[in-house]
Amino acid sequence: MKPPSAKILKHSCSVIIVIAAIFILNCPVLGADQLSLTPEERQWITEHDTIVTGVDSDFAPYEWVTVEGVHKGMVSDYLTLIGDKTGIEFHHYSGSGWTDVLDKANAREVDILAAAAISPQRQENFDFSEAYIRMPGVIISTEDYGSLEELKGKKIAVVSNYVWDDLLTAYNADARIVHVEDTFTGVELTSLNGVDAMLSDPGTVSNAIGKGGFTNLRISGYLEQALELRFAVRQDWPQLVTILNKAIADISEEEIAAITAKWIRLDQPGLWDNPVFKYSVIGGGPFLLFLIGGIATWNITLQRQ
Repeated sequence: MKPPSAKILKHSCSVIIVIAAIFILNCPVLGADQLSLTPEERQWITEHDTIVTGVDSDFAPYEWVTVEGVHKGMVSDYLTLIGDKTGIEFHHYSGSGWTDVLDKANAREVDILAAAAISPQRQENFDFSEAYIRMPGVIISTEDYGSLEELKGKKIAVVSNYVWDDLLTAYNADARIVHVEDTFTGVELTSLNGVDAMLSDPGTVSNAIGKGGFTNLRISGYLEQALELRFAVRQDWPQLVTILNKAIADISEEEIAAITAKWIRLDQPGLWDNPVFKYSVIGGGPFLLFLIGGIATWNITLQRQ
């Protein structure tokens, strides 16, 4: 048996590091109190048993909305858990996109944002719960850029208004920022060397790579800042922040592990999972069979002669 190549070993180590980072980041604080609502909090839930929840329709695997209008992903599973623990019913609103959801939330036509990272701009209008999803920040590239320092003077892709956009602005790096509409566009641009690297997280990147079958990308480095998703709550509802924090603290390690394993795929797609390979085989199958048949017929004819 041949020893594993250095490339395979490097990818395996990268996957192990990401898995370990996700587990450590999401491990709940030991000794957290069990969910215990006060009479005032229970009364508040009675009066606000239905919450209009702003969701991102294109933020897989964390959350997205299907063509049938079904909210899916990690956030959806956490909302189900928290709904069971508190009795709150969450009605999702995705509108025409994330910008529309933010506008509605700022106008308090949407009560909470289901998966939001803290930023100075958002803290002006929202109070935030504790983080319930944590993912390490990563640098995606075809090259070996291990840190933001090594990306000075380079072109870096970030999704507009995502936390990595704020990170680069705050870092004030000597970098040429390229704003993209979604993670898939950024990953594709990085794969084609339209930019030198992209800042993102393992979840959205693995989902985009699986869709596009990009085989030349890798996690080349890790960022000090992690992606921390929280509930952003309208500021006139402080009781809801306390209720949500109690529910988050009550989520067990087993429940976290089950949700993470269900939606996050950290291994690279196999050859058949690569859409380019798969559809090339499907599309070229009839021609390949015709070619093989022709060769066989020619060989038989030669043998007879």
